[in-house]
Amino acid sequence: SETMSTETVAALTAALQESYPDNQFQQLSITNVDPTLGGEFFAKSIVAILAAAVLILIYIAVRFKNIGGLRGAVTGVVALLNDMVVIFGIFVVLRIPLNGNFIAAMLVILGYSINDTVVIYDRIRENGSMVNKKHTDFAQLVNTGINQSLTRTINTTLTTLLALGTVCVVSVVFGLDSIFTFSFPLIIGMVSGVYSSICIAGPLWVEWEKRAGAKPKK
Repeated sequence: SETMSTETVAALTAALQESYPDNQFQQLSITNVDPTLGGEFFAKSIVAILAAAVLILIYIAVRFKNIGGLRGAVTGVVALLNDMVVIFGIFVVLRIPLNGNFIAAMLVILGYSINDTVVIYDRIRENGSMVNKKHTDFAQLVNTGINQSLTRTINTTLTTLLALGTVCVVSVVFGLDSIFTFSFPLIIGMVSGVYSSICIAGPLWVEWEKRAGAKPKK
């Protein structure tokens, strides 16, 4: 069938209402897949994600300034960008429309992943304040912080994945596509978020410190 514009649909609805007033026709919803509108929505989504990333960068840099927070903030945002690429890839591979579910999934994973990263950074800061850093390697501090947070992070993620998995199964059984296209990318994004927090943010920060030849200031 030929795609109709919003104005055409509105005109048809008005004509039906005029011809059959007793039937009370109403336009409950309309979906426009025009490529121009899709491009505009995608651009707005990217702007929202970049704005969130900048705010996260500033927050981490300020909160962890005593342990070289700016570098940690940058590596944390790099880890987040990895998660965003994974989410986008899932939408592309599964041919899921880039609609409201896309930006919602992106922002949820941003918050979830950065929370894991901040927990690890908190451990690093606490450990750094309890030892003499002149005799403690920064890589060891990061490794200890990750190990201390590992059980909590995995248990929290598994609990969340169990709930999301249930939602996915229910959505498939009852044919709720709009719920599935939100919950399934979240599952993949959360797995990516745990991986990036543990295996990207901290180790990348350590590598940066080594290359810069600098140690965090107390």
